[in-house]
Order: sequence, then structure tokens, then C-alpha cells
Amino acid sequence: MAHAIVKEGLRNVAAGANAIEIKRGIDKATGFLVDKIKEHARPVEDSKAIAQVAAISAAPVAPGGGGLGGYLSKFRSTIFLTPS
Repeated sequence: MAHAIVKEGLRNVAAGANAIEIKRGIDKATGFLVDKIKEHARPVEDSKAIAQVAAISAAPVAPGGGGLGGYLSKFRSTIFLTPS
């Protein structure tokens, strides 16, 4: 997604758009999306949920999340799940 944003931004600048206005638009859209994600996020409170986050995040590296759930429990207050 970031690549597409940069690509489209550069395309617009090449077409004569103001780069500062594009940056402001990207910043505004990013802030909006972050706020929407935070509205739907919920804290991860137990080891099962932490293991679920680990399994999803680490699937290409370690199917099932392996022992990452225990490791991620150190970061319990900063991990959030969003409903799928």
C-alpha cells in the first residue's frame, strides 16, 4: 500500500500537482485511517490471544506462531487485535 501511495504521489507531482499539498493529503488520510483502526481495536489480554496475534504475524516464518505467544506477552499492553 505504501508503494502505491508513493507511486501515485510521484505521478501527480510529475503531472504538475503541488508536492506539499499531496503530502498534506496523505497525512490527513493516514490520520483518519489510524483513528478508524483504533476505534475497532481491542487490547490483547490473555496468552491465547497473544498466540493468535503471533500466529497471524509470523505465519510465513513459523506456522502456528510457535513460542512467540509467550515472547509477545511482554508487550501485552501495546498489542491490539482488530475484528476480522
